[in-house]
Amino acid sequence: MKTTARRVRGRAIPSDPKSLENARKVRLALNLAVNKKTIISALWKGWAPDAPFMYWYLPFHKGFKTDWKVPPYDPERAKKLLAEAGHAGGFEVRMNPLVMTYALDGPDMVEAVALDWEKVGIKVRRVPEAFSNFLPKNRARKTNKTHWVYGSPPFDEPVLGWQRTIHTKGAFNILLADGPYDEDVDTISRELDAEKRARLTQALGQKLYDDYRGVMLGVRSITWAVSKKVNSWQSLVYVPLENNYEYVS
Repeated sequence: MKTTARRVRGRAIPSDPKSLENARKVRLALNLAVNKKTIISALWKGWAPDAPFMYWYLPFHKGFKTDWKVPPYDPERAKKLLAEAGHAGGFEVRMNPLVMTYALDGPDMVEAVALDWEKVGIKVRRVPEAFSNFLPKNRARKTNKTHWVYGSPPFDEPVLGWQRTIHTKGAFNILLADGPYDEDVDTISRELDAEKRARLTQALGQKLYDDYRGVMLGVRSITWAVSKKVNSWQSLVYVPLENNYEYVS
């Protein structure tokens, strides 16, 4: 199973509560503008549950809350929120249709999201760039705020995923946020008591859910071409999921 989420950053001034709330409204609007059920039906042929999930926190994880739901498709409310946040006329975002980390259907999903955003007034500038060029720039924080689709396997614990996505001190931070959760991630990572760790994880999960850090698109199973006829299948550390078919023997 993997979660697929699109990176979102609402611009905000940390010392300005109004600015923070407007940024949150923008992130929620970008969620509401995307027709997730159509993506599941058209791109995944219905093979994805309409199940609650958020940011590497899945129903089998301890502390998962069943009231965490994927935001519905509501373009009219999205337009209203954008107007409240000062963006009634929309704004421009950059999207990279070639970045599909572990998600071979990434380009199609990027286009589906882009088309839905354009319906609520967002101007989507498609900027194709190979992942080999994009990733170093991303880690150096020089992507010019380009958005993309990110697919991932589940982690044993959500914090292991968060270390990669919202932790600015980590080597792999893909910039779902610029620092507000660093202390939470560090605290969870240091906690050795399982019950306390689960409570801390749930608390941070709630923060992330409330902040709409990323557009939640869906959860689906990964197809593995494995049978008794497969002798060996070498995997690559940096591309561990739906790839490397050329190494099957």
